[in-house]
Amino acid sequence: MLTIKTIIPYFSVLITGATALIYQVLWQKYLTQLLGCDALATSLILAAFLGSLATGYYVSGKLSLTKYNCFLIFAFFEAITGLWCIFFPEIFSGINNLTLDWSFTQGAVMITQGFICTIILTGLPVFCMGGSIPLLTKAMSKDTENAEKITATLYSINTFGAFLGSLTAGFYLIPEFGLSQTVRIASIFNIGISIFFIFLYRNIKPACQHKDTKSSKIKKTVINDTEILSQRKLYFVLFLSGFSVMTLENVMIRICSLCIGSSSYTFSIIVSVFVFTIAIGSFLISRLSKIRQELLYYNQCILSISLLIMYFTIDKWPYYFHLLRIGFQNNIIGFWYYHFAILSVMVTVFLIPGTLIGATFPIAFNLIRKKIDSLGDKVGRLLFWNTIGNMAGSLIGGYLVFYLLNIPQVFLISVLIFSFSIIVSIDKINLKNLILPFAVILVIIPLMVNKTFFKRSNFAIGQYRLRKAWDFSFKGSTEFHKGLLKNLPILYNVDAPDGSVAVIESHKNSERSRSIFVNGKSDSSSSYDIKTLKLLAHIPALLADKITNSLVIGLGTGISAGELTLYNETENIDIAEINPAVYKALPLFKSFNYNLAENSKVNIHLADAFTVISRGTAQWDLIISAPSNPWVTGVENLYTIDFYTQVKKHLKNNGIFLQWFQTYSSSPKMAGIVFNTINTVFNNIHVFSVDESDILILATDSDIGKSDILRAEKRLNDNTPVSNSLKKIGINSIDSILITEVFTTGLLTDYFSEYSVQTLDHPILHYLAGKFFFTNDDLGKRFLWRSHSAIYSSEYLLNKKYDNWDTHSFTINEVQNFYL
Repeated sequence: MLTIKTIIPYFSVLITGATALIYQVLWQKYLTQLLGCDALATSLILAAFLGSLATGYYVSGKLSLTKYNCFLIFAFFEAITGLWCIFFPEIFSGINNLTLDWSFTQGAVMITQGFICTIILTGLPVFCMGGSIPLLTKAMSKDTENAEKITATLYSINTFGAFLGSLTAGFYLIPEFGLSQTVRIASIFNIGISIFFIFLYRNIKPACQHKDTKSSKIKKTVINDTEILSQRKLYFVLFLSGFSVMTLENVMIRICSLCIGSSSYTFSIIVSVFVFTIAIGSFLISRLSKIRQELLYYNQCILSISLLIMYFTIDKWPYYFHLLRIGFQNNIIGFWYYHFAILSVMVTVFLIPGTLIGATFPIAFNLIRKKIDSLGDKVGRLLFWNTIGNMAGSLIGGYLVFYLLNIPQVFLISVLIFSFSIIVSIDKINLKNLILPFAVILVIIPLMVNKTFFKRSNFAIGQYRLRKAWDFSFKGSTEFHKGLLKNLPILYNVDAPDGSVAVIESHKNSERSRSIFVNGKSDSSSSYDIKTLKLLAHIPALLADKITNSLVIGLGTGISAGELTLYNETENIDIAEINPAVYKALPLFKSFNYNLAENSKVNIHLADAFTVISRGTAQWDLIISAPSNPWVTGVENLYTIDFYTQVKKHLKNNGIFLQWFQTYSSSPKMAGIVFNTINTVFNNIHVFSVDESDILILATDSDIGKSDILRAEKRLNDNTPVSNSLKKIGINSIDSILITEVFTTGLLTDYFSEYSVQTLDHPILHYLAGKFFFTNDDLGKRFLWRSHSAIYSSEYLLNKKYDNWDTHSFTINEVQNFYL
């Protein structure tokens, strides 16, 4: 008979599963603020999270062996989790302030410092999260037969809660409330569960402690040792399974990011797909009346085969996702339907392997259960080894292995480890049992070497940017990718730990062009983006008082940094680039960037730009920020008021900051957030519309007057390499640049001050950008060129140069720099 006391434990496990994933998503964003937004930091965070969780599983299993009320221990753990998370923003701020002198540079320093901070910040609450299933299994189980169903049910409900938590955090809570409010909302649920358990179960004995007529049956539930696998073998199976699952999850996130874009929405969907299908598997096992010993063997066999079959389809996924994308309209309704369709498709694709992964734990528990008194301990041990495998898989399979292998090989590694788990799960080894696992292994090994069956070139260009059908869209995957690439040579194609990078050569107007793609998205081109790339360097360099030291955020093709080397006054150029694979591709662009890699003035920092600035002491005359689009995961921190405040601190007197921003896949609200955020920090803003797709936002605390403009004109005229470089893009004078100015400080203050600001705590721009990337809206000419700009004519730099600029005549070349 169902009562409130029997329903609440299951409902509580659902809520704790949801809050656990909410916390994980939140803490990943918090800790990347601290450690930097690179893949090593993310893997480290996840490894520490899973390590603490594994410890919680193990210790709570041991606690279940004691005479104490497991319901109350569970309530105590929930209270600790909730109270810690209520104050987590303050705790994080304290740790951040205490570690300001820590560099968090890549390598051993990052691992050591990052692990210490992660454990301090998340260790205690995550440890307490590990108590849910072991403690409630012991508390709710009447006998070992009953425990089997309870454990599988608790596990499936907890995992389904994680599915809800992942989707809710990524699509609603964080975009709507920000980080600190979301973490406190989640903490209220943990505290509420704790209070319910204290009042409802403080005097009740767990089911296994009742002395009734069933107690005599307990002794009979002990299973003969010959009918089960050894405990060590089961622990090893779960360790291997955990390692493979995290490796597989990481590689699937990478694959789907290349297919549908590397946004937070993609991350939330793929994580949700994993936990949802795993929940289905554990739920189905809970419905079985009897589990045979060989079920684990067959489960692992079918799992390995299903993943191997999936492997032969993955290189066609970009094409199939393209077909899916063009089926939805470019509006906000289409956005929601499209992402629901992706979720449905991925659940369907991953249903069989995910369900089998979810079945592994409850099957193993069924085989290891012996005595009712030790049920919680057995659950805790199994979860401990499974989670230790998760931790190792996250750090090794999710990051380190990418130094040696590419995406298809890493996928096969996960299948190979699942195949080894088949062998370990065999009770009595004989030739018949070994045929299938060795057959799978013998298929995998040549596939690791032979690239014929997996076309990595299909992922070089992200088809997620194609929003309409092309002539070759319905001719199949092979013809589609031929039409897309047009036989263009791929000069470089690497799946590195920090992302996939490709360099593709093409020709524009009979001139050779090279573009660099990061996770399928073009981040820079030597021809198509050349005007923006050059002006990124020359606008601030010409107008600045001094240009001795400069910082460029985002390496790309290296063209912008290369342009700065043309100035004799330049002594040092720092470049912050988060992805080492982008740096390794730099020699391919040496003919476009003046051989930047060999220039003695240049220092390249392979680190997160926020970390380079905020945790360093250097100061620069120029800081140029040209990261990727704000919808890309990790980039959102470089558009925050927190970042701009740090930039201002590290600018020298009269220093200039320049921010790139897009006009495509954008909206007035997005631009308003960026303008207002920068305008909140800096006193003087000048916005230039230099291209159909790009605007450059110049910010400084000092006023740029006529003398500064005349100095810029002289600097341009006296520097032949600079003037020759600018002539290649039609810039023949300083007026050709000044005439592209569209907004000034007064206009921005009067028309955009009511917009929100982007902060680390509430990255609204990031989630908004993800939606407008889908709808592909454009700021439009009417937004950039508005009649009421005339009111602020005195603030425009061109007017400051010419006292009678309204009657001054401009050359046709200067006027043609407008793309209107």
